[in-house]
Amino acid sequence: MKYLNYIPTIDAEEPPMRSAFIERMSASHMPSGLGIILRVIVAPNSAFAEIRDNAARYFPWSLGIVVFVGILSTIMEDPWALLFDVFEYTSGIAAGLAAIIAINIAVFFAFTAVIYLIGRLLGGNRNWKQVFSVISYAEIIWIPIIVTNMLVGDISFIAFWGRVGIVVLILLIVWVAVVAVKAVKVVNGFGTAKAFGLVVLAEVIILVVYLSLNIVAVIL
Repeated sequence: MKYLNYIPTIDAEEPPMRSAFIERMSASHMPSGLGIILRVIVAPNSAFAEIRDNAARYFPWSLGIVVFVGILSTIMEDPWALLFDVFEYTSGIAAGLAAIIAINIAVFFAFTAVIYLIGRLLGGNRNWKQVFSVISYAEIIWIPIIVTNMLVGDISFIAFWGRVGIVVLILLIVWVAVVAVKAVKVVNGFGTAKAFGLVVLAEVIILVVYLSLNIVAVIL
């Protein structure tokens, strides 16, 4: 009965019953890189600890996740408009698409580099492969956000399912923030406040650099 009253927080550990069940499912029925994806979504603390401690095994998968999310976020942004552009403007569309995907991936690498470098200065993990692998797996949460955002865009906000989609999207965005903090916390051994501050600082730095580059591009 005690599991019925469980409310997840950034600090909380997953209930032993659920955590053990997820571990058995992921270990028995899926490849290691794919099986742990389920645990990242529903039991992130134990999942991130395993990824950190077995970075050599999960590192190749983490690279694939970064590329996949970068491609998905580009294609799903507005798939119908993209399809129209492919038929109407065949020349240059591939190069433009590749550039957007490359930018999305580069932003993630920059974010992870900031997390690693500042985290290291603050006494965090000095193994870049562990940090990269954990932060990459945290990106998995963006997949349902991207898909939900596309579906909500195709449904009237007034309609019932449109409103449900908005609520689901908000909850997913909140959860991705929680998971990001958990990832930084586990991989660096930080407290919640320190991990939260590092995530916010990294986001601010990336945003400032991104806006600065856009201003320079407009001026030039």
